[in-house]
Amino acid sequence: GTLESAYEVCDPGTGRERYGATGQQSSCSWDCQNWGPYCGNGAVESQFNEECDGSQTCSVDGRAGQRVCSNICKMSPTDEVGWWSFFAGNFIDSSGHSNNGSCSPAAVCPTNVQGLADGRRVMQFNGFSQFFTVNNDASLSATTAISVEAWVNPTNYSTLNQRVIEKGGSMYGSWYGLEVAAASSGTARFNFANYSPFSVDSTSRIPTNTWTHLAGTFERVGQTNYIKIYVNGRLEASKEIFHPPSIPIPGANILTVGASRNNSGVYTSFFSGSIDDIKIYKRALSAAEILSNFQNNWPCSATSTPVALNQPGVCGNNVVDANEACDRGAQDNGRVCTPAYG
Repeated sequence: GTLESAYEVCDPGTGRERYGATGQQSSCSWDCQNWGPYCGNGAVESQFNEECDGSQTCSVDGRAGQRVCSNICKMSPTDEVGWWSFFAGNFIDSSGHSNNGSCSPAAVCPTNVQGLADGRRVMQFNGFSQFFTVNNDASLSATTAISVEAWVNPTNYSTLNQRVIEKGGSMYGSWYGLEVAAASSGTARFNFANYSPFSVDSTSRIPTNTWTHLAGTFERVGQTNYIKIYVNGRLEASKEIFHPPSIPIPGANILTVGASRNNSGVYTSFFSGSIDDIKIYKRALSAAEILSNFQNNWPCSATSTPVALNQPGVCGNNVVDANEACDRGAQDNGRVCTPAYG
C-alpha cells in the first residue's frame, strides 16, 4: 500500500489490480508495475460496472447528436423521465428524475440476472407473483404526450395480457402501458385508457425466448389523440381517436413493472420472462428516434419530429382547425360539412 517510486509505478495495497473509477491515477496493476484498468481508457470494462467509456457521435433522421458518457463511465440520459436499465442489479432510475423502483416483500421481487452476451443484466419475472413498483411522480403522467419503450423476452404465453409496464391500472380507471400476449396470437399491445379503453395491437406475433424491442407512443394534436405501436423499430399499427380532448393520469397512480393492479387492488396479469432497458419520455418519439433506440440502447441526443397520421390543418382529418368551420360533421357555427365544403 506504500508507493516505492524507485521500482513501483503504483501500489494497490491489495495484492490485486485496482480499478480507477476516477481516472488513471487511482488505478494500479496487481504487480505495481503499470496502471490498472480505469474509467477513461477508452475500453468498456463491464466487470467494473462501466456502461461506456468515452462519448460517441450519432445522428437521428440526419440530425447530428451525441451519445454522452459521464465522467464515471455511465450512459448519460437525454430527455427521458424514467430509465430503468437494471445494469447495476437494482431498480434505480438513470434518467435523473429519481423515479426509483422498489418491491416488498422479497418474494415478489424479480431476479436480476446476467441476461445478455455483453454482460448486461436484466430483470427476470416468474409469471405468477413477481413485480416492482415506482411511486407516482408528475414526470410520469401523460397529459398531451408520452412514449414507452422496453426490451422483452417472454418465456411462455400460458396466460394472456401479460403486463410489461403499466402506469395506473383498471382500479384507477385510467392507465397507459405495454403488454404481450394481448391475444391468443401472441401480439403486443400499447394500452391507453381514459375511463374507457383505447389500445393498438401489433400485427406480428412477439416470439418467446427471443429479445424484442417494443415501443408505444401517444400524442394529442388538436382534438385528436394519436397512438402507435412499434416492434423492433418498425411502426406496426396506429390509431386516431377523436375525443376525449385529454388523457389524464390521476396523481395517485403508481407505475408497475411486470404486473397489473385490478379493481380490487390485487396484482394480476403477471409477465413471464425477462425485461430490460425500460424508458419513458414525456413526448411522442418519432419513428426515426425509436429506430435509433432499437439499434442502440444508449440514447442519442439528436431528436426529430413525429409525423401525425393526418396532418393538422388539412381538410378531411376530422379536426376543426382555425381555418375551418367544420370537418366531416356538424361542428362550429352550425355549418354542416358537405362533399363540397369541409
